Amino acid sequence: MEERSVRRVDRVLHHLQPLDSLVSSSPTSNSQVFSYTEEVSKALKEGAPVVALESTVISHGLPYPDNVALAREMESIVRRGGATPATIAIIQGQICVGLTDAQLERLGRPNGGVVKVSVRDIAATVAQHLDGATTVAATSFIAAKCGIRVFATGGIGGVHREGQVTMDISADLPTLADSHICVVCAGAKSILDLPRTLEYLETLGVCVAGYKTREFPAFFTRHSGLPLECTVQDATQAAQLLHTSMTLGIRQGVLLCVPIAPEHEADGKRIEEATRQALDEANRKGVVGKLITPFLLSRVNELTQGLSKKANLALLKQNASVATAVAVQLSKLQGHQLPGETKSTPGCLVVGGSAIDLISKPFQDGTLRDNHGLSLPGSISLKFGGVGRNVAELVHRGAPRIGCALVTSVGSETGQLDSFAELLLQDCKSLGLSLDAIPVNGAKTSFYNANLYANGDLRAAICDFSCMESIQGSTLSYRLNSAAPGIRLVIADANLSSAALSSVATFASEKGIPLFGLATSAPKVVRWAPYLSHLRYLILNLAELDALLDHLQPSLTRDARPEQDQGLRAQRQLLALAQFTPKTDIVCTVGARGAYVYLKGNASVVHVAAAPCDAVIDVTGAGDSMAAGIAIGILHGSNIVEASRMGSAIAAATLSSGSIRSCPVQEVVRSHTKSTISS
Repeated sequence: MEERSVRRVDRVLHHLQPLDSLVSSSPTSNSQVFSYTEEVSKALKEGAPVVALESTVISHGLPYPDNVALAREMESIVRRGGATPATIAIIQGQICVGLTDAQLERLGRPNGGVVKVSVRDIAATVAQHLDGATTVAATSFIAAKCGIRVFATGGIGGVHREGQVTMDISADLPTLADSHICVVCAGAKSILDLPRTLEYLETLGVCVAGYKTREFPAFFTRHSGLPLECTVQDATQAAQLLHTSMTLGIRQGVLLCVPIAPEHEADGKRIEEATRQALDEANRKGVVGKLITPFLLSRVNELTQGLSKKANLALLKQNASVATAVAVQLSKLQGHQLPGETKSTPGCLVVGGSAIDLISKPFQDGTLRDNHGLSLPGSISLKFGGVGRNVAELVHRGAPRIGCALVTSVGSETGQLDSFAELLLQDCKSLGLSLDAIPVNGAKTSFYNANLYANGDLRAAICDFSCMESIQGSTLSYRLNSAAPGIRLVIADANLSSAALSSVATFASEKGIPLFGLATSAPKVVRWAPYLSHLRYLILNLAELDALLDHLQPSLTRDARPEQDQGLRAQRQLLALAQFTPKTDIVCTVGARGAYVYLKGNASVVHVAAAPCDAVIDVTGAGDSMAAGIAIGILHGSNIVEASRMGSAIAAATLSSGSIRSCPVQEVVRSHTKSTISS
């Protein structure tokens, strides 16, 4: 039942906004076609580093037994580096992610009937129950589907010489443009048209990064004369590049080009002469299609008296080593604790709602404002949301050295998490966000449905947060007290029930940790009323401020409301609320007017202007971004006014980028910090 539900969700996601992190397969969801070794399955489930390896080099690259020996050596290199190797192939119609020794032998023995499998051949090979060795394209496709993000190979395919006439272009290139994966290689094979290959990669939007080089390597040689715009100096920078690409939702993969070591480099002029001769021979003999590459590599090796083969073996091993280092660093960025490593405790704890957000926006809404019951053309997207989850993601990304953990709830039915819960957990795992998900039996994972105007403003929204409101106070108290020491700030949103908020307030008070309250909405903000004395910080908008004062003392609110200027009204309301919570710094947001901040120290209100915003794509998430920015500022030691300026800058970045996920939060934090120091 659950697997059918997941498949239905995947189909919905495909039609709405296909994010790779949502639809990638896992060892538990594709068992009919995919087969995982125990070692690979365990690593993937734990989020440990995994490196994919291709199998074409075994069946079509080297003679037996050298091919099997190389495959085993590359796997050993990966294991010694602290990662798990996943050599990918198709055995009797089953896609194998990780191979046994017997399967390596099966692929490597001569006359084994192993077919060469690119992406176009996967379905046919599986359907016909054949043995297949996967190319760079097929390996990239399968690895990305399984959640493996780093792949080591020798060199990629590309645009063949005279490709502008023959249209012979390797499937490696378009597959790279459609796979969340980092392919570590020595550039494109020198038998190809390298300038056109780079040009085509640029057209496809693939990031080509040089590893300690500013020049595109030419497989057997370090130099091609072709400059690269992106360079990384070590595995950590490479992992950060890949992690940032994944976090931003960029669909294309990353090509990491590692020049062959100088001591193994072949003579470039000799390789070029041999390549031209081999091409002429291939043309005369009519060698085309998938046979052309193995023919050329074999003939070039003969013409260079084995020099190209030696270079090929050396670069394959080197690339496996670099890929392993990148995978290990990527795993650290995603929050995995490696053996022997002490995991740092998060400095911020967020307790609040997680949800799946369905956002609809018409292309034009001239009639929408005046008429109801219309069906209008527009865009629909599915995102991860929820006030608590949004704030936790931005704090996690914006203050990575401090760290952030999220406590939330998810839906469960008869002991099994529902489909949306699985997706939320997968996403937090891909972000490296520490998560404690409390399953609520009989409830559905929270869902938020927003309808926008064409300019991005919110028209109306419907939400089901009964899952979050069902958390028992005793359950939450146990989870909070089990949290790691070192927490410097607790953030909670009013999606929690009153009993749950009581547990959070008590926990923060007993531990002496500042508590930051998020209003969430006008109807829900009143849940904070009994616990205002526990709050060190509170953020709300003007409508929520009015609602809270209505609840506390209606006469005060009625006296203030005739004031038409929102800024003046915000100041009056803040001073009125301060009577009930004198120990709290309060931030009231007023849209384009910015925010007004009540300072508990001198009982005054300060105006913080809104940060400039070029264009508003989508308003959903702006308030959460403001709260996250304030939290980041507080965690970095800023006062509440300066922290509010940080929040305003991050909110503006979210408005103009269109979503929480697209917000360049680290860039904003760095820029804001520099400007603060210089001023």
